[in-house]
Amino acid sequence: MQQLVSVELFFLLAHIFSMAFGLAGLLIVLPNAEFISHLSSFGQTLFQLGMSGGGVIYIIFGRSPYLSMPTGLWVSSLG
Repeated sequence: MQQLVSVELFFLLAHIFSMAFGLAGLLIVLPNAEFISHLSSFGQTLFQLGMSGGGVIYIIFGRSPYLSMPTGLWVSSLG
């Protein structure tokens, strides 16, 4: 049971982090085009990945704790 709680906690924290990352990108980076031009190559790549697949990651992390509940398919396949 403790392992299940730690998996749910991981997905909850990952969901919150991805939500904060997405909001920062939308509210800070997008309105300031000069900010994007001053990013390093790693920063531009991270921004590009966040804009292209960030929503999908956000949805997956938000949905994953529900899949780990005892009635979920993920846990029943483990046990």
